[in-house]
Amino acid sequence: MANNDMGKRIADRRKELHLSQTQLAELTGYSDKTAISKIENGQSNLTQTKIVIFADALHTTTMYLMGWVDDPNLTKDQVFAQQQAKRLRAYSNRLQ
Repeated sequence: MANNDMGKRIADRRKELHLSQTQLAELTGYSDKTAISKIENGQSNLTQTKIVIFADALHTTTMYLMGWVDDPNLTKDQVFAQQQAKRLRAYSNRLQ
């Protein structure tokens, strides 16, 4: 996923939660909103550790931020259950 795609998801989720860039900066350990602005605009890369921190701060999963699922409100367990169901359907279709 491109940085700007993840940045857009971060910005969208931040706005859904009615957080300012300054508030998100505080929650994620950045000193000011400038870093958040750069991340949201795709001008800055996030490490795996930072993606986890952002997911926690935004009450979502890393899978949502990475673009692997489209619903920011799914829990890790729900995503896992969906993946398992998809695998079972594919396996069942092969048996027919």
